[in-house]
Amino acid sequence: MKTTKRTWNGTFALLCTGVAIVTSCAPVNRFTRIKQVPREYIMNYCGGEIKAPSTLQLKNNPWIVFSDQPGNMSYQSATGKNEMKELQFMDAFLVVGKKGDWLKVVKYDPTQIKSHGRRLGDHKSAIYYGWIHKSDLLLTRSSVTDLATGLKNKQITVFSDTVPLKVPEKYFINDSLLTFENTDLSKPYTKIPIHQLVFPLKQSEDRSKTLIAKKSYISPDSLDMEVCGWVSNAVIKNIGQQLHVDVRSLPDSTLWFKNKAETDTLNFRRAQLTPSKELAQIARPLAYSPVTSYCQMDTVIRFKTGAFMPVIDKQENFVLNVNGNRIYYNQFKEIEKDLQKINVVFVVEGNELAVKQFPEVVNVIQGLQPLFADPNDGFDYKFGSVLAFNEKGNSENPEVHLTKDYMQVLNFLSAKSNNAKQLVATGGRRSWNTLRTAVNLFEDHKKESNLIILIGETGNNSEWADSTLVNRMAEYNCRILGFQLFGGNPDKFNNFVLQVENMIDNYAVKISRQKREIIVYADQLRKYHEYKEVNKNVYCLDFPDRSMTQGWVVFPQKQENLPLEGLASSVDTLLQQVKGDNRLLTQSLYKAFNEIGNFRNREDSTLVDYFQMQPSGIKSLPEALRNAEPEWYLPAQPVVLHDSVSHLLEYRLLATEAEFKRMRNFVNALSKYEVDYKYEAQKKEKVKKRKICDCPEDEVLLKDTRSSAAEMEDSHEYASTKKVRANLFALYYTYINNGKLCRIKYKKLKNMSMAEAQRLITTCPTDNPFLEAFTVNDLKRKRHLADETLDMLVEYFKSKKSAWEEAAGKGFTSNGQTYYWISKDMLP
Repeated sequence: MKTTKRTWNGTFALLCTGVAIVTSCAPVNRFTRIKQVPREYIMNYCGGEIKAPSTLQLKNNPWIVFSDQPGNMSYQSATGKNEMKELQFMDAFLVVGKKGDWLKVVKYDPTQIKSHGRRLGDHKSAIYYGWIHKSDLLLTRSSVTDLATGLKNKQITVFSDTVPLKVPEKYFINDSLLTFENTDLSKPYTKIPIHQLVFPLKQSEDRSKTLIAKKSYISPDSLDMEVCGWVSNAVIKNIGQQLHVDVRSLPDSTLWFKNKAETDTLNFRRAQLTPSKELAQIARPLAYSPVTSYCQMDTVIRFKTGAFMPVIDKQENFVLNVNGNRIYYNQFKEIEKDLQKINVVFVVEGNELAVKQFPEVVNVIQGLQPLFADPNDGFDYKFGSVLAFNEKGNSENPEVHLTKDYMQVLNFLSAKSNNAKQLVATGGRRSWNTLRTAVNLFEDHKKESNLIILIGETGNNSEWADSTLVNRMAEYNCRILGFQLFGGNPDKFNNFVLQVENMIDNYAVKISRQKREIIVYADQLRKYHEYKEVNKNVYCLDFPDRSMTQGWVVFPQKQENLPLEGLASSVDTLLQQVKGDNRLLTQSLYKAFNEIGNFRNREDSTLVDYFQMQPSGIKSLPEALRNAEPEWYLPAQPVVLHDSVSHLLEYRLLATEAEFKRMRNFVNALSKYEVDYKYEAQKKEKVKKRKICDCPEDEVLLKDTRSSAAEMEDSHEYASTKKVRANLFALYYTYINNGKLCRIKYKKLKNMSMAEAQRLITTCPTDNPFLEAFTVNDLKRKRHLADETLDMLVEYFKSKKSAWEEAAGKGFTSNGQTYYWISKDMLP
């Protein structure tokens, strides 16, 4: 009986073993495991298959690969002889085996990933695809990473060669860049706008095409939204990682250009460089020039950069305005600049109630500041103010000439408001003299948009405005908003409203006549200038429906005061009307030059000289890029300069959302520490320290900082700063090596200046003499960096924190992703 039982058990064991052996012979079985991403494909380093640091290796990270173009084949074995299945572009697969340069794969299915990314959920339902050669696959989900910085390389869609000029219809359509599924660019995939930021994933074998994406890390579940496709390298340009510079800030002697063969120096004038603001209007990523390499040896700085230049020369083009006169392209660019400038002057009339309510008026003007604070609205603002009252014994009208600093005007008004009891009203007739003074502030700004915010009560003894004043308002392109504080019974109160209305009626006719010279479409013309009632006793010209310009008059009921809340809303609406008017004029001119005024287009002369090409005329390019102004990248010769002039350079960092958060966290970490005093029984008040400024003038104050710090006689005794010092040192060491393949050694870091350490962390040079005077190791040495100096340093770090809080959420969008321009002033 026992023998029979043993025989049965043995037979059962052999049977199970046989079944296991048979089932394991299937290509995908219960023993099949998903491969983890090799370190060579974690970061996708630009130098090839280089292993990422082990600290960057994630646990439970399944290896997902993608077919890099349609028509790729999988095979039954790792020999490439027996074809199995045809692959489509960006088909995703899970790697379950590897043999040399061949990968064994199954179709990607997120439900199949079990056991923390290591096991197939159901091997029976897994779709087996056989073996695929590595060269047919995108082996990583990461875009290309720079070896030195550990940051992602960025590219921008601009011309970098002349090939697209010959057959633009192959590369562009409807103001967008065509992308393709395959490397021979025969199967269109999608399109993206030109002048957009992208990330390189892989290059073709001949290195003439690049597979690009919108994000630096793609997900197999959203490939359609993240992968752009293959493009020719002739329509993209590598712009490095983050560091950029305004090339117009470079000294003339350091900026020069050669042709592509580097045989001749280009006859290039500095005036040909497009200002940063004009480039930003074309596309925000073009605002500054990329720095693709940066090196500092002792006192010499060397880096590579270039300039974005127009592909098409439109200078000889013209369109006809509604009067039949020509507007040349250069004239249009000047008109565009003028339309971007808006000047606002606040005029307060000098009657007793105006003086009494002046503090409230100032409070409303203070609340208007956010209307002008958006740096991305495309307009430049200047502000001024004129008052018709002053302190006793001073008969002059106090005024602030036009300035870009809103706070200068506000401080002026606040100072007068604080001294309101000493202000003396000058009477009704004087008010138009005040208005005349305000109008004269615009004498050098006649072609710009000039707004007058007139606040008062009474006019003079006539119902009609002074014709000389009205003519000058029209000549200086003024619009007025009249706001009456109190509606009294005497005629002079009525006259305020009647005279403001008369001013608007007369200047509207004259300004509209002048405006016809920059209007190119007749549908923008209006025969009359009619008013509309916005609210009770709030009237404005019905722009744009029944008027060609703007003007407002706001007044209260008889014997009533007008609430000042109406002033803010009226100014806001008037400003929006003027901005909308100017945008429409600009857009109309762009449309006219792109559609009918492009018959004299030609290649830009610098483009012709750089590529040493024969001008052939540009005919089909404007058809493909009708509403765009294509740019190309002109590389400069390496810039070499002394570090003493480095502070003159306007550096910027172009950061993704993730990069912005990383730098913000670094600044926040630097500023979170406190250097405190020892407290006795009675708590002493901490003396406010002078903040360290990063301007060149501080070199005088900080000369021989180490010796002066040792000689300081502190009026307070500091508590132990050992922990603060250790934390700051550890912070530098952590951030300087974060994500880097080539780590900075501990000994080298200790001897490195704080300025150099911060450049390696943020990629942006710093010119703060204080940070250059101390090494990172000095943070831990009290005899080199005294407690009071450390306290000043921490306060300096804190002064930078608020700028990051203000900048958060105020980035711009390129290709669907958020980016930030970070000025060097925001960095320590």
